[in-house]
Amino acid sequence: MTSSQHRKPTVVLFHGAFADSTSWNGVVKKLKRDGYPVIAAANPLRGLSRDAAYLREFLA
Repeated sequence: MTSSQHRKPTVVLFHGAFADSTSWNGVVKKLKRDGYPVIAAANPLRGLSRDAAYLREFLA
């Protein structure tokens, strides 16, 4: 097996309303400890369709 077959997938965490990306700090710490690359994305909270478009662009 090559090293790329041993890599874990990147986990992207996207918060909902009444929160911000720091709300994922505990989860990020645990995932990183287990070897996962993690991104806690900031959600602009501009409405469902605009936030979905932002996330789609972020993941592209």
